[in-house]
Amino acid sequence: MRRYLSTIYLLLNSSIAWAEIQLPAVFSDGAVLQCEADLPVWGWADAGSTVTVQFAGQTATTTVTDNGTWKLTLQPVAASYQKHTMRIEVDTESLQLTDILVGEVWLCSGQSNMESTLDFLSTNTVDPGFESVVAFITNERNTTNDEFLRHIKVPRKANAENAELNFNGAWKHASPQNNGQFSAAAYFFGKELRKHLDRPVGLLNSSWGGKRIEPFIPPSQFGNYDQILEDARERIQNHDAAKAEQDYQQVVMTWQEAGSKGRQPRKPAAPSLRSPGLPTSLYNGMIHPLVPYAMRGAIWYQGEANTRTIPEKYGALLNTLVKGWRQEWQQGDFPFYFCQLAAYTAPLSDPLQNKDPWVTVCHQMFLSTNIPNTGMVVLNDVGQVKDIHPRNKVDVGLRLSKWALNSTYGLKEIVASGPHYRSYEKRENTIVLTFDHSGSGLMVGKKTLLEPTQATEEPLGGFQICGEDREWKWASAKIISNNEVEAFHPSIPQPRAVRYAWQPNPIHANLYNQEGLPTSLFSTEAE
Repeated sequence: MRRYLSTIYLLLNSSIAWAEIQLPAVFSDGAVLQCEADLPVWGWADAGSTVTVQFAGQTATTTVTDNGTWKLTLQPVAASYQKHTMRIEVDTESLQLTDILVGEVWLCSGQSNMESTLDFLSTNTVDPGFESVVAFITNERNTTNDEFLRHIKVPRKANAENAELNFNGAWKHASPQNNGQFSAAAYFFGKELRKHLDRPVGLLNSSWGGKRIEPFIPPSQFGNYDQILEDARERIQNHDAAKAEQDYQQVVMTWQEAGSKGRQPRKPAAPSLRSPGLPTSLYNGMIHPLVPYAMRGAIWYQGEANTRTIPEKYGALLNTLVKGWRQEWQQGDFPFYFCQLAAYTAPLSDPLQNKDPWVTVCHQMFLSTNIPNTGMVVLNDVGQVKDIHPRNKVDVGLRLSKWALNSTYGLKEIVASGPHYRSYEKRENTIVLTFDHSGSGLMVGKKTLLEPTQATEEPLGGFQICGEDREWKWASAKIISNNEVEAFHPSIPQPRAVRYAWQPNPIHANLYNQEGLPTSLFSTEAE
């Protein structure tokens, strides 16, 4: 029984007399609660009322505050397939939530590659050759039926000025009727957790395509947030709608001159403090309503939008987001597993000599692996040349799950990551690179669509090397031990540095561990 609260109404009148008990949408029929953790439960009712919550054999009581809010904490409950009932009583009123499960809860957030649904990915892609991936995802959408894999989707909403308290949403379980609306990356992540943990899984999907990381960061993490709001208000006040219309007309004219089909452009909307591009607007609108719902951790797939603006700052922003979310939830350093950007655009035949924003964001992500209790999924072998939304979210979810299963749930037999550059040593005219996460040993591999990575006899590729002139050349490289690679170039007797996979679409990068997981891009020197 879902109860939806109008946030605006609450903010305008804190002395309201409630007609019924109000709960956040995340507490509704079919919810999944986090097992083995304290369980905060909260809502709204008449000030001074007594609230009693009964769940899983325990009873907790609290008093509604003067502003009509209440919160209490239930004791941890073990995971099981038992369907519980939660009863909430406020004085003489009561409501009952049914079909409540206790299992593993994960927040799933980011931009379009997290938001992309099974429905969306079941459509054909602009890149030929991916029909088998589309067919596999379509079959998953049409056939999977698992009442213990559930999700709830937070609708798109931005608010840079005030934190929203609730949203309009409902829990749905995996079924042919519901699967299409699951985040595909989250779905395949959750499916792996179900398989290995044998317990219910709940996914909190709060994502918005095309958005930078800054809107997802809490206001508490911006040093002078009031000034940011003032600057935003000033930009809105000075918005020149006539010039925006003129610019739009010019774009349409250009399309027409190029042979595109013209159409009457709509009048551009004036910006506002509900713009999803403003700092903290999506945290306030889409993340805050979930706080402090108990969860195990978060998975994150975002960064494409930040290639367009100061990509070299992405690492600092990601660190800020993780720190901010952990502070807001007050659940300690909960696990945070994130995706490096997938390969994209046409491959380059020569090494990059200048900076590239896609590569810069990927490198910033590589450097961010030093954030405590985080893990990075490498996707440089599952991208597409023409499609920024690669259809293969199967391996995305699978690789995210490996981090969770290994590092969060202690299944050490599952290797969490591909080889991760640790250090280098100059030896005469070569550079020897040492890797962590080498698993059973390094190998040259080839990944094809959804097939497992296969060992290959092809030369080890993707390595670049330079001397003091910093002119990058393709390096010769070979595996010399379970966790070491040697790189050199005959015309560079005194090598200065080595890079690997240093391209937006590094098709020659083929260093894997024997568990079939790829190596991230890296550089032996700071960029």
